[in-house]
Amino acid sequence: MVTGLFTDTKINTTISTSSADVGIQVCVTVDGSGAGVLPTPCVTYDQRFQQISSQLFSQLVACQLVTSTTACTTTSDCAALGANYICNNPTGLSGAGLCVVPNPLCNFDLILSTLSAHSFDFVVSVDNKKPHVVDASWSIIGAGVKGSGSVASCVGPGVLTVTQTKVFNNSGALTFTSN
Repeated sequence: MVTGLFTDTKINTTISTSSADVGIQVCVTVDGSGAGVLPTPCVTYDQRFQQISSQLFSQLVACQLVTSTTACTTTSDCAALGANYICNNPTGLSGAGLCVVPNPLCNFDLILSTLSAHSFDFVVSVDNKKPHVVDASWSIIGAGVKGSGSVASCVGPGVLTVTQTKVFNNSGALTFTSN
């Protein structure tokens, strides 16, 4: 089965955290029931959770780097100023950078987690007394959006293959004779 998931999260000066959760669940029934379907009648076929958060907007003034007058080429040149100092040297030229301290409150976090089955084997033991009806269905799952953003999903073509396997007990040794 072809699936697609869309998650969109937005943050701004009034919303510092936004999350989106959407997924597709596939269920199989035989003769209208999920009883006996192993390992379970429904599985999460595809799911995505996305979260974005930042303290950047609330800290714009405080996000300015604490800049020293110490010239540097690499961060090791700033060691005498303290462990938090790094070398901000955009050109990479020798002695062209300045030692600075980044503000730990100026952050930007993105969490993206995806779970995908993309194929799955369901096993069902049935009797051989009648024809059986196998039905596969899908539904949208997930918590939706918290904060600002949107979610969407789609399902395209899929293939359902039913394989009949005869299970038997061997009550004794097999013997072969030649004619």
